[in-house]
Amino acid sequence: MSGPELIEPLFVALELLKVQGITLCPPNIKLDLTSKFNTVYSLDIEAKNGVNSITSKVQKYQIKYLHSRSAISQAKMEQQLDVDESVS
Repeated sequence: MSGPELIEPLFVALELLKVQGITLCPPNIKLDLTSKFNTVYSLDIEAKNGVNSITSKVQKYQIKYLHSRSAISQAKMEQQLDVDESVS
């Protein structure tokens, strides 16, 4: 299994539970991981001439899944099928 395959279930669980995921990571993190978050805030601290400065950057993403159909969409479809079967 690769990193994205291991991490996707975590993001699916967060979405199902309607929980916001927050993490701290080094600045050289791969795009395939950061693109799983809706919003990424990057903070950089630099020292120039003995003065520290903090710069921030906000990046907005649309959550990407490994498959075109997310596990949540699949679960909703299965739930609807169960409801339809119980009605008929």
